[in-house]
Amino acid sequence: MFLLWDRAQPLSALQARIDAKDQNWKGGPYERYVLVIHTDEFSLDRDTVARFLQGATFQTQLLTDVFLGLSFDSNSVFRLDLLRRA
Repeated sequence: MFLLWDRAQPLSALQARIDAKDQNWKGGPYERYVLVIHTDEFSLDRDTVARFLQGATFQTQLLTDVFLGLSFDSNSVFRLDLLRRA
């Protein structure tokens, strides 16, 4: 069984992952805070994810870079557009 995603679902799931990791980390301060998210979702192929991410911005306080990688296409790594929260 697999889920056919609409655009809002993966964007919401990505923001939830970012929110869960976007906190004060031990050590530092560091120049960059990087989060890599990996998915095995069969129906989230390169073209679908690119379409879903077009124009999407994710909010963060601490993270400076967030990447999304697709396991079914090892060459598909997306850098998410971030907006710093005040």
